[in-house]
Amino acid sequence: MNNPYGISVDPDMAAQRANALLESEIKARIDAVRELAQRMNALDAAILEYELAWQAAKQAGWSDERLREIGLHSPDESAPVAGRRAAAASTPTPTLTSAPAPVASSPSVAPVVQLPTPTPAVAPVAPVVPVTFGG
Repeated sequence: MNNPYGISVDPDMAAQRANALLESEIKARIDAVRELAQRMNALDAAILEYELAWQAAKQAGWSDERLREIGLHSPDESAPVAGRRAAAASTPTPTLTSAPAPVASSPSVAPVVQLPTPTPAVAPVAPVVPVTFGG
């Protein structure tokens, strides 16, 4: 039989190429989700650390107003960002308890600890002006 297009394609080779392409795309997508999850966990940890630092500053004698004057924002005041945090802002925030995390029924699944989902706070850049005394 004469091929009118002049190209002969091996079906098995085409299937192998398609499989390799799909596997590459799937791997890239899975890697992207893994990276996103790692960044989200790091963000949640950073937000929690910011909240703890804010409380430490207040315990050291700083008021919310003075910290705002410096250019810092209270973790409670920042506007929610789109997505997961915006949805979390509209629902009650769970509080941490001393109860242990539930044990997973499958040995391959780690238990999940539910932390509060605070709203991220981003401090604006404020110029620092040196203070001079005397003349």
